Amino acid sequence: MMKIQLKALLALTALVAVGLSTAPAGALTFTALGNLSLTGTVDLGGGAIPFTEQLPGSSLAAYNGTIEVVADDFLAPTSIEILGGSLLVSQDYPGGPLLPAADGGVAPGDPGIPVQANYGIELDTGVFGVAYAAVRGLEWSLSAPAESVIAGTFSSLSQTLSATAGTFDVNTPPALGGAASSDPITTVISNTAGDSIYVVNGTTAIMLIPFSATVPGDLTLTYAGTIVATATVPEPASCLLLGVGLVAIAGLCRRKM
Repeated sequence: MMKIQLKALLALTALVAVGLSTAPAGALTFTALGNLSLTGTVDLGGGAIPFTEQLPGSSLAAYNGTIEVVADDFLAPTSIEILGGSLLVSQDYPGGPLLPAADGGVAPGDPGIPVQANYGIELDTGVFGVAYAAVRGLEWSLSAPAESVIAGTFSSLSQTLSATAGTFDVNTPPALGGAASSDPITTVISNTAGDSIYVVNGTTAIMLIPFSATVPGDLTLTYAGTIVATATVPEPASCLLLGVGLVAIAGLCRRKM
């Protein structure tokens, strides 16, 4: 019986020793924080006209969430993949409620009572009135196939943002077509920003992911900014201690036999 247990212990020791040569790999959940701005233009037939902020800072939203990452070695990766379960949740603008009301307003030209929103932008045409737009309850799923990591950087161009929740509420005066609407956001957009960065500080892995993604059309919307994601990587030293302990136990068993 003792011989069988010793053989099993020696086998386990060998497996641990093999694992000591590499840092932890597999899947890891990163905590994500950051800010994304929303800018836009609308083409009314005479060229693109830019939207402006309803209130100071209402075109910038804070985000938090998680990013699910697969890597071959989290301390020194050569490949990184972002899984589809990653979720970035937009926070409400902290400066107060925004127009239009959550259903797009009372009627075209009447935006109703302001309500909390992630973003609030407007288009002031002077004599033709003001058009209001607000984004509410926006959530993005971030994903990307495996990308090579070279000198701590990897391409952002394969990253995709897919809206999993949110509404785009609009109110325009009759002179601008007249609308009071609330539409679900189902956008899927591709990141066109520069390279993402991966660094390790001690046992903390850090990813800096720049974003620039545009929804095209007569109404063009661009989300841009940076998300910073961090995660604690298990120390190889803890595995080393386990391996040393197993080797010591195995030696003790041999002497007793």
